[in-house]
Amino acid sequence: MKARHLAEYAGLWLLALFFRALPRPWALALGAVVGQVGWWLRIRRQLVFANLEIAFPELSLRERQRLAAAAARNFGRTVAEFVRFAGRDRRRVGELVAVQGEQELREALAQGKGAVVVTAHLGAWALYVTALAARGIPCALLVGRQHNPYVDRFILGIPGDAVKFISKGRTAPREILKSLQEGRVVVMVADQDAGPRGTFAPFFGRPVSTLPLPG
Repeated sequence: MKARHLAEYAGLWLLALFFRALPRPWALALGAVVGQVGWWLRIRRQLVFANLEIAFPELSLRERQRLAAAAARNFGRTVAEFVRFAGRDRRRVGELVAVQGEQELREALAQGKGAVVVTAHLGAWALYVTALAARGIPCALLVGRQHNPYVDRFILGIPGDAVKFISKGRTAPREILKSLQEGRVVVMVADQDAGPRGTFAPFFGRPVSTLPLPG
């Protein structure tokens, strides 16, 4: 297992190094190509089709196929954007990320109780958290751990040292409260399956397992 983890990490590291060496437009274009190749290799294709059929039952099969392929290309661009951020793109965070609602967030923090931001895995989420930190807003990010510890450290290193990490698990509620008491914004990327212990709620007309509390 360790050899597999090292191989996965080495592949990710080399890919990131290559993406960072290219000009940003080239890197994003190459990311789209990688995403398209993944689609041709049928990676998670049936799952994507099933989800699109649930979300867009009015679309024809050909329309869903076009949408799925476009989503694969966009995912590739997002991966390229994500891994580049630990390089020179970090210095451009103010240029790359536009923050909306910053004033409202600062007003909430001014009350001295911290704030909670709940979001989803939309785009390169690490950029958004780092953009807040770059504006002087102290942040904590609730994260789940990857099975590969090397990849896990790689991903957690992307937002940089300005962001505090809270691992999901039994200690998470205590760490969340502590971060709020410290006046931080706790960011929760809370759109994942919570498993059999989650709270079931209707989503697109189907029961899905959600988190009883974000995280």
